[in-house]
Amino acid sequence: MGVFISIYIKRCLRPFVKEIAVSRVKFGYANMANKGACSIRFKYKDSSLAFASSHLDSGIGPGLDTNRRQQLETIIKNSFIYERGTNMLQYNWQSHDIKVIFGDLNFRNTVNLDMDQAMKLISQDDIQTLQGYDEWVQFSKQPKNKKGILRNYREGCITFGPTYKYIVKTDQYDTNRMPAYTDRILFESVHDLPQKNPLMNIYYGKIDYNLSDHKPVTGLFEAKIKVVNAAMK
Repeated sequence: MGVFISIYIKRCLRPFVKEIAVSRVKFGYANMANKGACSIRFKYKDSSLAFASSHLDSGIGPGLDTNRRQQLETIIKNSFIYERGTNMLQYNWQSHDIKVIFGDLNFRNTVNLDMDQAMKLISQDDIQTLQGYDEWVQFSKQPKNKKGILRNYREGCITFGPTYKYIVKTDQYDTNRMPAYTDRILFESVHDLPQKNPLMNIYYGKIDYNLSDHKPVTGLFEAKIKVVNAAMK
């Protein structure tokens, strides 16, 4: 499995886009890069934006949730370090005004949720309770994690059922695997701008696409962009 990313910009906005760079971070079994991320960054007017399409380790078991978070940290730390397209410049991922990481992040429900419980919660559309078992939600709520590199990454409000695992070409869950929110969109925006919340999630949803055992997610965001008055610099 590979990862892919593309950015589409209206022609009328193209003159305001500059400093485009791409990057890739690979990891996986025997360094065969069966997992990893590809990223694009650019400046729009005076705001810097970075996007990473990612595929992290799968599975449920001791330490696998930690592995996935470590892989996220590796993507954040290693993206845009002397990569093609950077003109030998290094861009620090965390220095961007807006950062978005998305894809098959493979987050799973914790092992203390059994299949009968999960399917009952899904049938009752009890998303809030189901989310309580999610590894990313649990991680985000732990006070000890408020100092790490992932501390400010947020997610839109999930109001839909798990995105994995489905029977291909149907909307039915494959009960041989625990349903989970594997497909996610995480984002962070700097808070030292004049505007509060420079990036706001307007919509977060699941697409009823049935050619895979996953359901892709989609997000709509509103960004507040910086414009520097050069005459007052």
